Amino acid sequence: MSLIQRDFPDGYTDALATLKSLIHDAQHRAQRTVNIALVELYWSIGKIILERQADPPWGSNVLDKVTRDLRKEFLNMKGFLRTNLYSMRAFAAAWIGEKSIVQTPSGQSSWSQNVALLSELDKQDLWQWNAQRAVQHGCSAAALEHQIHTKQRFPSPPKRSCALLGRAGSFRDKECWDPK
Repeated sequence: MSLIQRDFPDGYTDALATLKSLIHDAQHRAQRTVNIALVELYWSIGKIILERQADPPWGSNVLDKVTRDLRKEFLNMKGFLRTNLYSMRAFAAAWIGEKSIVQTPSGQSSWSQNVALLSELDKQDLWQWNAQRAVQHGCSAAALEHQIHTKQRFPSPPKRSCALLGRAGSFRDKECWDPK
């Protein structure tokens, strides 16, 4: 037994492992809560932009101004770039459903995961099904994109043919995950 181990009471190592586990679990829960709030926020921003753009003159010049004003007001927040505002708009446009976005797999996914799914999958049911699997399996956005591009599967998914919207149509009509 080493000198350090003799100086501590029995069960110290087990107690420390339990404390570390509690802290890691609390950190994970806090991160999930923040992610859910951000996804809901970004969906709401996208919805407002969609509604406003239905009436002129809410074009790209207005979005540029919104970007500048939001970045000026919220200096410590990332995510208010013009391209991200367009992603928020696309996210709101793609979400068709009666449930609140936070009650869906997309609401439980990170923003990066949602952007990856939104840019690659053209059907909402595929998007939601893959979002659910990503949450279940703890995939990062990069891992999720890799799985889509390489046609890797989550364990035991039902398969069907579907269309992926890849860059320049390169992934169209490949087999991918499908909930049906």
